[in-house]
Amino acid sequence: MAETEIISNSEKNDQFFEGVEKLIEIWFTPAKNADLRKITRQQWENVLKIVRCEIISFTQSEQVDAYVLR
Repeated sequence: MAETEIISNSEKNDQFFEGVEKLIEIWFTPAKNADLRKITRQQWENVLKIVRCEIISFTQSEQVDAYVLR
């Protein structure tokens, strides 16, 4: 039987997020040899600035780039 660890609300957990979620949709026009990973961070920041949003965290692997926005 697997053990379950219970974390109380008083303990801090840096991986936990609770808050109001928003949705942003960005539509791209199809292009030959397009690669969204070639968009620079500065370009993303310029687009996000329009909607008063900012990148607060970024992580990357071979398969995905992930951004946390605020």
